[in-house]
Amino acid sequence: MKKNLIVLLAIFSVTLGNAQSLMFRDPNNGNTNLNNQHLYFYLPPTNQITGFPTIHAYYVNVLNQSADSLHYKIKTETIQLVQGSSIQFCQNCGGGQCYIGNLSGTFTLFAAADCEWDWQFKVGTGTIFGTSVVRYTAYDIANTNDSATMYMHYIVTPAGIDAINTTPAFLSEPVPNPATTTV
Repeated sequence: MKKNLIVLLAIFSVTLGNAQSLMFRDPNNGNTNLNNQHLYFYLPPTNQITGFPTIHAYYVNVLNQSADSLHYKIKTETIQLVQGSSIQFCQNCGGGQCYIGNLSGTFTLFAAADCEWDWQFKVGTGTIFGTSVVRYTAYDIANTNDSATMYMHYIVTPAGIDAINTTPAFLSEPVPNPATTTV
């Protein structure tokens, strides 16, 4: 009995030791937990008349769920990128620094929900239709296993449909009619 209790306590302590401190959450949707979520955005292509790309921004908070302060970074991994599209992410508080590469600067999160950093994940669409997929990961610098990951799928698709051809169909007479020779 003692042996079973010791094993259960060991498992419990390992489970507590591996708890994730960081969480991505959606401030515009009831602070929904976005960890390990796939978000899909259907976007129009670059405006063919003005040449201006469509810029889509999505706001996300990074929250420290632990009792200790920590230092973290955000890393992006472009899994798939449509030609002509661009990806960047910007910190909205503490200076508003934007990052085009795949690694942010170092940020401090204070004890549990004492401070949360507001991020803006952006995509600029090109003229080519397709899907860009980006994985965003926030991780504790002191413990890279303590991380939060989310995926964004940016789908560039036409915003409308082409004009419908209203010309009536024409059917010709069957040829030859009547058949005069045998085949």
